[in-house]
Amino acid sequence: MILAVAAAVSLAIAFCAIVLFILVGIVDYQTRKIPNVLVIMGLGLYAMWALVTPGVPVPIDIIVGLALFAFGFVCWLLRFLGAGDAKFMLVCGLFSGLDHLEVFALALAAFGVAVYVLVLVSRRTEVALFLARWGLRGLEETGKIPYGVPLSLALVAAFVSRLGPQLTSIVGPAG
Repeated sequence: MILAVAAAVSLAIAFCAIVLFILVGIVDYQTRKIPNVLVIMGLGLYAMWALVTPGVPVPIDIIVGLALFAFGFVCWLLRFLGAGDAKFMLVCGLFSGLDHLEVFALALAAFGVAVYVLVLVSRRTEVALFLARWGLRGLEETGKIPYGVPLSLALVAAFVSRLGPQLTSIVGPAG
């Protein structure tokens, strides 16, 4: 009974974290900034999720998070990323973990290329008009790439991958 409640709480926190990741992408797309409050919420959700989820290798997750943050910090110093993106990379490392870092990296590459192509294509007048109809305006106006969008989408992919065994233990194997 207690294990079932802990599993349900863990999944509820995981769901909230995924919603937060999507919110980070939306806010970054709209404002080109990731507010500190969203990063702090991500850190808090990780702490709660790790506390109620058995088997989470917290020390290793912290090392991965700090490594990604250090990489993001260097990119910020070189003006490749914004400060919010660099700080959000800490959250990305915590939730991805070492075992799912490759999923995060591959998804980040794929989503990063997609966003970059969208930015390039949106500079054409007819494409910009088409995107404006769908509410995707602003990419061509600022010249800034919203890195939080591919970061958040890649994090969703990595975290869902990490949750796979937990979901399977509750729902049962597919097929």
